[in-house]
Amino acid sequence: MSRTTTQIERDARYRALRKVVSSRRGVTLIEVMIVIAILVTLMGALGFALSRAAAGAKVSTTELTLRQIESEVMLYTVRKKSAPTGGDGLKTIYGADDVPKDGWGNEFIYVTPGPDGAAYDVISYGADGVEGGSGNDEDLKISGLS
Repeated sequence: MSRTTTQIERDARYRALRKVVSSRRGVTLIEVMIVIAILVTLMGALGFALSRAAAGAKVSTTELTLRQIESEVMLYTVRKKSAPTGGDGLKTIYGADDVPKDGWGNEFIYVTPGPDGAAYDVISYGADGVEGGSGNDEDLKISGLS
């Protein structure tokens, strides 16, 4: 059986097309690694931004809780004609089990007398739970709220 010129040309075109398709069948390891590196970088940047937002939310939550405590102490003072005294001031107002905590889960510190002649102050020691600090570790106080 002899093949015609058209069959030979068709077979040649088929082999050429098959060679082009088979040489570019998948992606290389380098391409996959580059895509993974880009995704990891984007995820890291997103994670960093989310952690900063979460830290800011904890500060805001603590400030709002301090304002709520301030209102509760004012109500107590009106009812009892004086602010609670001693370190158990918040337990006197809220009861032993219902004392609110700051945004980091630490207990608030009730101080009497407060600064500048105030009857009291309520303090959160921040993220680290230790007096002093800066950034998220900075102490938040009723007397420091504006």
